[in-house]
Formats: sequence, structure tokens, C-alpha cells
Amino acid sequence: MPAALWRPATEAVATSTLAAFIEHTRATAGLALTPAETLGFQRKNPEQWRALLADFAGLNRAETLAATLAPHAARLQNPDGSPASIAAMLKSAGWDGLLDSLGHYLLTVELRPDDTLDWPGARDDPWPLGALLAGATVRLTAPP
Repeated sequence: MPAALWRPATEAVATSTLAAFIEHTRATAGLALTPAETLGFQRKNPEQWRALLADFAGLNRAETLAATLAPHAARLQNPDGSPASIAAMLKSAGWDGLLDSLGHYLLTVELRPDDTLDWPGARDDPWPLGALLAGATVRLTAPP
């Protein structure tokens, strides 16, 4: 007998991005993950997890990273007025780093398009790029 499929117990869980991702993996890859199993799956199968996440987010690896992030650049804010540079952040991100960051902000933190992330880290750190892709505004708060 097949194992029972995970079903969310509450409305809050059912409307989470993680629940939508689990349904996506079930429909597209035939995976029957639970929320607790998604982290283990990510660690054991990083390439497949990233491919599923990119598909879920509508990202195309054939596009350059700069082209992928271009529509989101206006939501990168630098309160001190100096220009915020996605190019500097992309320098060390790479496709895998971008997807890992997106997965964190989209599935774990549950950032939404009306959220704002105050980033106190280095201005060239690529980690907040995932928050931009998740639709949030990113404010760089560390001194230049």
C-alpha cells in the first residue's frame, strides 16, 4: 500500500509557499515530500532540488543572471544614496547560489512581494538576491 500523501493541517500551512512548492514537486516530479523532508531532499539532491525550484519560480537557466534579476533591480535600495549594484552582488553568486538564496527566502522565510528585508551584511554579498527574486524589497543598511 502506498504511503499517505502529506496534507496541510492548517489554513496557514496550506497557503504557504512551501505547501505550493510541495504540490509542484508532486505534480512535476512525482515526489511525495513533507515539509520536514524538503530540507533533507535539498541536501541529498541539490541539483534536482534547484531544478525544481527554478521551474517553480519560472526561472530559466539559459538567461544570464543579470537578465534574471533586471526586473527586480528597482527594489534594491540603498538608504545612504550611493548606488546599489546588483552586478557586484552577482559577481560571486552564480546560478546555484542564486537558487539557494531564493529557496531560503521563498520557502523557509516565506518572504512575500510586500515584504522588506533590511540587509546589514556586506553590500556585495549575493545572499539577499534571493529576497529580490521572491519579490521583496531589499534595503542595504550596512555602512559603505
